[in-house]
Amino acid sequence: MSIYLQLFISFFKLGLFMFGGGYAMLPLLEHEIVDKKGWINNEELLDMYALAQCTPGVIAVNTATKTGYKIKGVLGAVCSTVGVVMPSLIIVVIISTVLESFAAIKEVQSVLSGIRVAACAMMVVTLIKLGKAGIKDWIGAAIFSVFLRFGLCLRQFLREYSPAGQRKREVKTVNDFLMMCWEFFKAGLFAIGGGVVTLPFFNTMAEKYDWFTTRDVADMIAISEATPGPFGINMATFAGYKAYGIMGSVAGVFSLVLPSFVIIIIVSKFLDRFSENKYVKYAFFGLRPAVCGLVLNAWISIARVALVHPENLAAGKLPEFFNIPAIVLFAIIFFCSYKFKKLPPAIWIGVGAICGLLFL
Repeated sequence: MSIYLQLFISFFKLGLFMFGGGYAMLPLLEHEIVDKKGWINNEELLDMYALAQCTPGVIAVNTATKTGYKIKGVLGAVCSTVGVVMPSLIIVVIISTVLESFAAIKEVQSVLSGIRVAACAMMVVTLIKLGKAGIKDWIGAAIFSVFLRFGLCLRQFLREYSPAGQRKREVKTVNDFLMMCWEFFKAGLFAIGGGVVTLPFFNTMAEKYDWFTTRDVADMIAISEATPGPFGINMATFAGYKAYGIMGSVAGVFSLVLPSFVIIIIVSKFLDRFSENKYVKYAFFGLRPAVCGLVLNAWISIARVALVHPENLAAGKLPEFFNIPAIVLFAIIFFCSYKFKKLPPAIWIGVGAICGLLFL
């Protein structure tokens, strides 16, 4: 069997059975390409993972790209990258098609409401992990606060200057499609720290364009957590599908992956110099708390959809502003998912779906 086909199949299997994002890929990768195939050793695997973590893009995809390049050059990187994203593309498109067909049914809406609450709760757990890793001292806390405030101001600006009447259009043009690809490209270029860091970019797109809504972003998170594959790729697939169907999914994933693919290829020969450079370390010291602030800002947008009824506050109905059943469910799932961190996210998504059907 051709080495290129072996690379594709190996990483396709990794993408198919990987739950929990890029960090869940390491033991699977070690078993497949170190123990089983013998293509690289453990030291080389750790070097690849280090590079994948400190470059833009989705960690699992970056690791696949670097591994493929190490084994068989640029074509090997293409085969491994396509292999790891293909399962997400297929599975999420199928789920998106089913949801689109049945979204108007009341029971389906209740299930989605419960899933949004579960996704909201698990985002808090992720934020706690990111905060512990990224906010080490008062400088980090200050950067976090500045970018949280920046995100809130940006969202308010987009609401004021992108009114609903101007954002929604019945006909989408080629320019719209190219703009979507550009926005996904920027998300892949500036999302440093894993797939979850793409969330603020998708949230900004929801505020700025008509491709999908903040409610759709909440659904994206739930689907991305509950399905195999890298979180960022699942998000891009669902978002692209909401915007332009299957073609949007393919173009969205390609645009998201392209920046990191190019960067990984360029820096692969300079791994040690790149990862140990003191200026790069200083840059990441500031980027990590900034990312935490932007992700928290995105969580606030999701919480407005999942946990409260903003329209009641605008109407002066303060007691009806809080969605009490949703808040109770949020608290329970947050406590359980934080307490039992080793359980897969799909379990809490399932709990949210069942509770949503019964109580929301």
